[in-house]
Amino acid sequence: EIMASDITVCHRPGCPVSWRPVICLEEKGLSGYNSKHFSAEELSAKPEDLLKINPRGQVPAFMHGDVIVNESIGICLYIENTFKNQGTKLLPDDPAKQALVFQRMMESSNINYLGAAVVAYVRKKPEDRDEEVLAEKGKALVKELHIWENYLAQNVEGPFITGKDFTLA
Repeated sequence: EIMASDITVCHRPGCPVSWRPVICLEEKGLSGYNSKHFSAEELSAKPEDLLKINPRGQVPAFMHGDVIVNESIGICLYIENTFKNQGTKLLPDDPAKQALVFQRMMESSNINYLGAAVVAYVRKKPEDRDEEVLAEKGKALVKELHIWENYLAQNVEGPFITGKDFTLA
């Protein structure tokens, strides 16, 4: 394991986008990094220590020495490229396989968006909800999940979304 005390990652428990960088750090075998958890309530207050890393006060936020990266996929690509020869190889060398990993990484925003839309709507007061709107949001999410189920069903190389190896996707 490599000590990574000069790395700080800010994230929110329960937020998949926010946990991607943490998973990458763990897969790379990096230990001793500074992990800062922020609750949704804390994030709404825009804490000063988070604003120093990300002026939008959003997570994930990442700092490695003087390098700051504040978008989940960008952080993951930075970690993979910076620590390429350590831990799990998260990006294949083959350009076609890389393209598939990049495509699935970008496509995952569809699940995040549709899932968040359903959750946000369900959290509304019952009197403020329209069941037809909720049903439409649910149908859109189910349709997207079927696409991902098909990706997995068509994948003959292995158990992960892009094949036999765990990747950034």
